[in-house]
This record gives sequence, structure tokens and C-alpha cells, in this order.
Amino acid sequence: MKSSASAQVGSRYAVIVDAGSSGSRVFVYSWPDPNEYRDFLDRTSRHDDLEAVPPVEFDKAWTKKTVPGISKFGGSKLSRLWNGHLKALMNHASSIVPPEEHYRTPVFVLATAGMRLLPETEQKRILERTCKLLQDNTQFYLPECSTHVAVIDGETEGLYGWMALNYLVGSGTIFNEPENSKSYGFMDMGGASAQIAFSPNSTEAERHWDDLFHLNLRTVNGHSHEWKIFVSTWLGFGANEARRRYLDSLIELSGSNESGKPLKDPCLPVGAKLDHESSVHNGTFHFEGVGQFSSCQQAMLPLLQKDLPCKDDPCLFNGVHVPAIDYDQNRFVGVSEYWYTANDVLKLGGKYDFALFSQKTKEYCERKWSGILREAEVGSYKGTPVNILEAACFKASWVINILHEGFGVPMETKPNQKRELDDDGNEEVLQMETYNHNSSEVLTKRNLHDFLDPFQSAVDINGQELSWTLGRAVLYASSQVDPVAPDIPAVGYMPASGSGKSFVAGGELENVRPPMFVGDVASSGWGGVYFLFIGFLACSLFVGWAMRMGATRKSVYNGAILRIRNLQRKILQRLGRAPSDEVASQLLMEEGGAGEESVQLGDYRSSPIGTPYSRQSLASIASLGTSTSMLDMKGQAPPSRVNSRLGMRTPGGPGSPRPTFGFGDDGDVERESRQKDLHRVKSHPIL
Repeated sequence: MKSSASAQVGSRYAVIVDAGSSGSRVFVYSWPDPNEYRDFLDRTSRHDDLEAVPPVEFDKAWTKKTVPGISKFGGSKLSRLWNGHLKALMNHASSIVPPEEHYRTPVFVLATAGMRLLPETEQKRILERTCKLLQDNTQFYLPECSTHVAVIDGETEGLYGWMALNYLVGSGTIFNEPENSKSYGFMDMGGASAQIAFSPNSTEAERHWDDLFHLNLRTVNGHSHEWKIFVSTWLGFGANEARRRYLDSLIELSGSNESGKPLKDPCLPVGAKLDHESSVHNGTFHFEGVGQFSSCQQAMLPLLQKDLPCKDDPCLFNGVHVPAIDYDQNRFVGVSEYWYTANDVLKLGGKYDFALFSQKTKEYCERKWSGILREAEVGSYKGTPVNILEAACFKASWVINILHEGFGVPMETKPNQKRELDDDGNEEVLQMETYNHNSSEVLTKRNLHDFLDPFQSAVDINGQELSWTLGRAVLYASSQVDPVAPDIPAVGYMPASGSGKSFVAGGELENVRPPMFVGDVASSGWGGVYFLFIGFLACSLFVGWAMRMGATRKSVYNGAILRIRNLQRKILQRLGRAPSDEVASQLLMEEGGAGEESVQLGDYRSSPIGTPYSRQSLASIASLGTSTSMLDMKGQAPPSRVNSRLGMRTPGGPGSPRPTFGFGDDGDVERESRQKDLHRVKSHPIL
């Protein structure tokens, strides 16, 4: 929905597809035209908004999901990628973005979990086909494929998640003073990996400069602001992968090679049965739950691998270096499994209390499985899938383990941490959705950083879904603001130096062609004055030639019309546009080869060179299905479990590829070079 301010100026849009393992979701985001918005704020003396990033807006009806995931369209299924996957998403986005804005609305398809598991050659085939299909079948702005259609790694996903979280809790103003603003840390846990992203204090940022992402954002007034963010991914530490490793460890500890004898599982409710196919031990093993919470905690502790050597102190677990976290100042919000594990069964999503969470987990783990199944039929667990109930004890125990033993979140809040709200009550407040058994509650309104606990889970903030795609939209919108001076750094981010990656632009790559508005040309019968002139010339030449050959008046007229339209089509194709639907259908009918009933405009392709200015019917497109708002919490049951995401960390450290801009061995020289590179990259605003 549009704010009162942005509704008075023109809008810009972005279409972003989160291509996950089980399905893809398209999100449409909007923000006010940066130049018009800046003028509006100047006229109305709204100086605070001038010091924020552009306000990015999203409506729950602006999203749509389709299944299965894009990674399932490899091999022989590649030919079905458009009709079976992308078409529904693009039709929905096209119905949201005004037709006259399509030509300058960027489209991104960014793949996460499922695509990361595919071989690189298969990834490339799917990505190349996806890009070509979008260029051929939409009018959205897609000047190059490498950044618009890509697989993003876990760190990038975590960085975008951090941006989305802090945009929502700070309404964009949090980004204008990196040195003074207190940001929220972001924790994400999927089925395969766990991620963390946070801004260390100035002391830690100085000590761990080379381990940080350097993020440049531009506020509406044209000034640049740099944030230093630590982002890391632990592959194999997501809830599902951790459980697989846990079961394999029980098999190893038992010393049994017999796959037929049940093994005791303390992280399984009493009497529950579980079959586990182990690739490590080459067989299917059977487990029986004994429901012992304390034993469960002890059995999973080695999974953190805290005894692995730490190359650079401090390390948290699995030998991964992390800057020291000051939980007196840092506050973290956990999403995905942190929310669903807490809320699906225990109904404790939202505010996190260690004592309460541990007690409820213990009570559940030590229940009889038969009683849990009865409640799944007629009681408090009715409608909850059995597989979620069966895994709930382990997952809740794992959340406790990784939060406190892994990340070091304190178990108790210090008494002196309480803060009072301002009396005027005019500051931004934060609402996070939480559930108390069968009733819906919203946490007490608090100012930023006023909640007392160092961690809480969330799925919905101020009524808006917390998706990493919002972070990508904020980054792009920020890049569209004109800099106040030529030497202002480009919007984007520099990954940690050990990753071997170079600067990532927040907007378009330097020197890519800007969007060109030719929509009126493609949708008019004759294509405007330019094409009238070309058509008149062609018509005159042809009529003179035909009359010399003794052609009849009717054949002259019909032939001229046909050839003029052919000429129009060829010129449009050279510009990267196919003819409009009306012109295309007439060409098909007049040139033969298709009856009226067999004309299929969707088969018409754009220029063979694959430019993104393809045909787009301006006729209204009916929605192919209701939009999904997975995290619309108010007045509804808790949302369905989201798909797990798999993060993969790019190898770093000694032997890793060095960034293309080059670093010296001396720390100060390296830092100076890094800063210069950040300032040297120029942004490319969209016209």
C-alpha cells in the first residue's frame, strides 16, 4: 500500500523472484521516483525522510507462489520451464506493475537452496534458459543475465535478510547513521544451514575489518552511508541436517552394525518409532523414542564441533571465526526454523524466554507418543502434520543448543537492562507477531531496542512479511537516488576479503544500456511518426514498381500493406521488440500458414539477439490463482512451514582467490585499497 507521501509522486517498481527448493515466489516492490520524492520532501520540509533510504512498499496481494522449485526443471523438463513455472509468476507481476512502467522495472530471479545442490553445468543451463524466457516473453528491464538471473550464496541471502529486518524495524531511517544507530542482528535457520548477520561494535569492526561485508547505501538526500556487517553460514547446521548427523552419531555410539535392532533415541517422544536411512553406515536403522530431555541435550552437544581448531579468535562453533557479540547491546531476531520450531507445536513463537522454552520442550519430549497422536486428531495439535510432531522434540532442543551453546545467547536477562519508553510516544514502534496457544497476541509496542531479551523469533513485522527479497529491493531503490556529489561511492557491497569476491553493485552494472521506452511504438498500428515515414517511403517505391509491372490497383494496395507491415516488424525486431498482438495476428493471417483459430500470439518471440524488449500484450491478464500471503498472521492460524534454505559458504582463507582489485600484505595498505575501490565504482541510475 502506498504511503501518503509517496502516493503524490510517480512510482518505480522491482520484480524479484525467490527461487527456492520447493517452489518460487514472486514479490513486487514499489518506491517513489527518487527525484520527484526528494523535491516533494524539500517542499514539505520533511527533513527526516530525506535522511532515510527510499520507502519501499509491498502489498500482500503482490506476491504469488508456484511449485515445484526451479531446480526441478533441469534435463528433459527444461522445455516446460516457462509454461510450468515462470509464466504464472510473470503474469501476476505484470498485472501489478502498470503497463507503462514495465520497460524500466527490473526483474530478478535469484535462486537459493535447490539450485545450489545442482551441478554447475545444470545450474548454468537453467539460468540461461530462464533469462532468455524472461527476455522473450516480458517487457521487464533485463539488460544482462549475470546479476538479474543468478544463484546467490548463503552470505548474500543473510545480508539481504539483515537489510530487510532493519528496514522494517527502523522504517529506513536506521541506515543513515551507521556509527550511532543500533541495528538488529539477523539469525536464519533452514533445513540445511544456519546463518547470522549483524553489525559489530566499532571496536570489533576495527579488529575484524577483513571479515566484514562493507555495505554502501544512499539516502534520499543523495548522501552515502557505509555499514560494516559480519555474515556467516554454517552448512549442515540447519534443523534437518543436524538431525541427520545426530542419528548417525547415535548409530556410531551404539557400535551396532545391525540395522534391524531398534536404537534408543532420547530426542524422540516416548514410544515413537523412526526409520533412518544412513548413507554413512550403509543401511536403514530403526529408532525408538525414550523421551529424555537432559540426555537429548548432552547427545547433541558434540554436533556443534566446538573443539575444532580456531584459526582466528574468537570462534563460536565448528571452527568458524565470528567477531565478539555484545549481547548487552546487540539484539537478534530469528526467522524460519527459529519461528516455526517454536510456534508449530510449543506455541511460543515471538518473545523468547529460556526457562519457559526449556520447560515446555522438556514436557513435550517426555510425553508418550500415543497421547500426542490423540491430540493430533482431536486436541491442541489437530491439523499439525505427524512428521512435524515427530521432529518437534529434536528441533526445539537443537534451537536451545545452537542459541546458547553455539551463539552464546545469555540464558537470563540482566536486571538493569530495562529501558523506559519516551513520554511523547512519537518514535517508531516495533510489533512482532506471536501466538499464545490458540489466541493471537501482538507483543507490547516498544521502541527500537527496547525489548529486554537478546533474542526473539519473528515471522511478521509491523504487518509486513520478513523476506530477504525486501533487502534486495531496498538496495536497488537506494541505487536509483542521484548522488549529491560526483565522488559519492556507488551503492552496493564489498564481500569479506577472504571470499575472493569483488564489489557487487546495488543497481545495474556500469555501462549497461539504460531502459528505452518504446511501448507506444509496439502497441500502435503504424508505430508513430518514424515508422510512418519509413512506411511512406516503402509504399511509394513499391507502388511505382508494381504499376510498372502492370499490377492491378487492388493487388498494389494489398501488397503495399503487407510489405509495409513486414518492414515494420523487421525494424521493431532490430530494436529488440516484436510487433503488437494486433499487428502480429494480421501478419499471420495475411501471410498464410495459420487459420484464425490457430493464431497463438504467445509463440511470437522477440529479436534473435535476445534483447529484453519483447512483446507484451497490454490486455489485462487474469490472475492465474490467488496470491499467497504466507505470513499474514492476523486473525488466522499460524502460517504454514516455509521451505528450508541451504546456504553454502565460499571457501576463504589462505589459498582462496584474491579479489580482482588486489590487496597488499600490509593491513593498512589493504584497507586503504579496499576503501578506494569502494569509492571508485560508479553506479548506474535508471532513467
